[in-house]
Amino acid sequence: MMESQTVAWPPVLSLTATPARERRMWRQEPLFPSLAKEPPVADVAQAGHGGGMKALVLAIAVILVGSSTAIAAPVVHGCDLPSVKYVGELQSILSRRAVEVVNRAARLTGGTDLRLQELVAPSAAFSLGAGDVRRPLGTGVTGARALAKEMKADRFRYLGWNYIPEPVKDPCASQKVDIEFTDTRGRILYPVTFTFAAGRFVAAEGWSRTFDAGPVERVRD
Repeated sequence: MMESQTVAWPPVLSLTATPARERRMWRQEPLFPSLAKEPPVADVAQAGHGGGMKALVLAIAVILVGSSTAIAAPVVHGCDLPSVKYVGELQSILSRRAVEVVNRAARLTGGTDLRLQELVAPSAAFSLGAGDVRRPLGTGVTGARALAKEMKADRFRYLGWNYIPEPVKDPCASQKVDIEFTDTRGRILYPVTFTFAAGRFVAAEGWSRTFDAGPVERVRD
């Protein structure tokens, strides 16, 4: 025969809560950690009538806060890039961004361009060489504007990814793309290597080269 047991009511709940877990939220670029804060706790010492029920509710709330997983924002890439699977897609996106940087810098005659500031890091170094001499053009938006003015390009070209599809390991890691800009009137070609980190432009190194071009006969049969 089982012995009867006396159960105290209301049940006694421990008011000891585990520390709130650390929240981690991704922003567009840097990651800023902040500690999760526990919700404010009302003073129940002066509760008076119904204080027992309020104490029970308070105890349950504290336990839930301490034991539940901290709510965090959805984890996404730490850079402003769309979801991509393969290197070819990523190269195409970054190449178009490089062209956008030059286009916006060429149009910038005064004021500010917020999109250009988003694409170009303030410390991004621009340079353009000719022969054996490379000239620094400045940094940030100022450097981008100087590059556009030096090239006076009216055409661009970049090659596609015509290889076996290669999965992207980390789209936010450092990436390089090569773009050719052409000043057709001056007959000068500017191959420029753009470096991106976290989807943002951080460097550009270009050279000026003269070129010649013309038609050839197509095969007729």
